[in-house]
Amino acid sequence: AYLERCGFLPRTGAARRFAAAAELRFELREDDRFVDDKLNVLYENGAIDGDDLESGYVEACVGGEPDPEVLRFLRLACLDGPDGFLLEPIFSNELWTFLAAPISPENEGAVLKLVAAEAAAARDGLAEPVSG
Repeated sequence: AYLERCGFLPRTGAARRFAAAAELRFELREDDRFVDDKLNVLYENGAIDGDDLESGYVEACVGGEPDPEVLRFLRLACLDGPDGFLLEPIFSNELWTFLAAPISPENEGAVLKLVAAEAAAARDGLAEPVSG
């Protein structure tokens, strides 16, 4: 917001830390073959309520260290391939706890790519600078 409003970031001080924060939005992919299982995990663990159940949408403003709940959501959102076995009903009571730690190198790589892509999209969506 600061960058959009003023066209620059402060070089030093507390203002820079807050000015450099960005709001990113992450959603479960509709075409994910595990989307229903992932929505159930989110709902059963209180990460979303009934109103959010349809969208699988998590909103978080992350500045500094990543929010642990957002990391859990991202790891869940990127859970695929060989890691998909964790969505089996036998693990459903423990999965949210498991997601507090990295699942696999492939899953963590997918999380980083997702965050980088969303950050790039947010950067690209900034308003054009005002010429004066």
